[in-house]
Amino acid sequence: MVMAKYYWDENTLRAEAQRLLKLMERESDPKERRHLAEYYDALNSTIYDYFIMPTVNTPLSTRIHNMYSTFISTQRYYMLLDSFIDPMEKHLKLYSETCDNKELLEERIAKVSGVHVSREKAVSISYSFYRDLDDELFKYFKPLFNKRYSHIHFTDKAKESGTNITKGQSYYLLGLDTSYVEVVGSENPDMALTLIHECGHVIDDSYNPESNLVEDNFYEVVSLFMELVANYQEIGKFGTLYHHSNIVDRLSSIYSDANDCVNYDMLMGHYKNNGYRINKDFYRRAKVEDGFTKGEIIETLCEDTPSNIVYPISMSLALYFFSIYKRDNRLGLMTLKDFMSTTDRDSYIPLLKDDNFLDVVSKEIELLLLSSNETFKQELEVGRRL
Repeated sequence: MVMAKYYWDENTLRAEAQRLLKLMERESDPKERRHLAEYYDALNSTIYDYFIMPTVNTPLSTRIHNMYSTFISTQRYYMLLDSFIDPMEKHLKLYSETCDNKELLEERIAKVSGVHVSREKAVSISYSFYRDLDDELFKYFKPLFNKRYSHIHFTDKAKESGTNITKGQSYYLLGLDTSYVEVVGSENPDMALTLIHECGHVIDDSYNPESNLVEDNFYEVVSLFMELVANYQEIGKFGTLYHHSNIVDRLSSIYSDANDCVNYDMLMGHYKNNGYRINKDFYRRAKVEDGFTKGEIIETLCEDTPSNIVYPISMSLALYFFSIYKRDNRLGLMTLKDFMSTTDRDSYIPLLKDDNFLDVVSKEIELLLLSSNETFKQELEVGRRL
């Protein structure tokens, strides 16, 4: 694949906003015009959030009040945290041993994780991954390359940290059926995996645009599934050590997110029971009933915990689809597409509470930890012989 020097920026999104505005002005159907107006407002909100919005030090009481409003709207998902926590905690001993062995390999992992990967190579890896994965899904990936200008933007984190980017972002523009991806150009294997993850969002959004109109907490399922498959296939040939290290890091990160959400759930309960006030009684309640120190409370409430809820429940469902994929690639992708075709993804909530589902997720976590730990032990044994 020959790759051009693709690039997009804030001005590209502003031009797309103007395109939406013109479509809205030409539309005669009142219902469609309202939809286009909503899409236009959403795109302008995105531009503001990621390119304009100044950093403001919000008082803790105001921040918690805003977070509580978000918490109430997503509270039904907190009951699903056990779909990831319970399967993980069945294997805590194995998880702990795996993490310990991984830590002993810190220098070697840093070496394989730091190998240079150009931006062109990252795009090529992502392109090949989706091309070989599935013909239908590839059709939704390919438009990223079929435009006169690029829809992929690599950014330097140090220079553009003000855009609120972590490793990557994706933008799907409702009404225009087009997407943009932004990835921090770290030029190592993580960059390729991040691009695969973000392109998973593009495919999910494009496959069923109506799902973007419904707020739920399953929007990481497809991208996390793609990560699991990419690591399983050892895409990019970065080596088994890198991919197993990547898997364990992802499980650890999401397990931490899940526990943060449990703590957050408890603190929101104390906030409600204390009459929605942050005062000495609030801190006392949290300490006496759940053992929270004031420092732990402030740390938990100052993080972006409400949005973290998406990762544990999305990962449990991604692991479930991944387990089917490993047995039968075609069936696994069909099951994933059924999910992607569903606009009401809350219809999957009962599945996450099913005992068989929990057993499947538990087994998948165990297999991932066992294979990763075996790789780490082999690497340690090689190191001892040298």
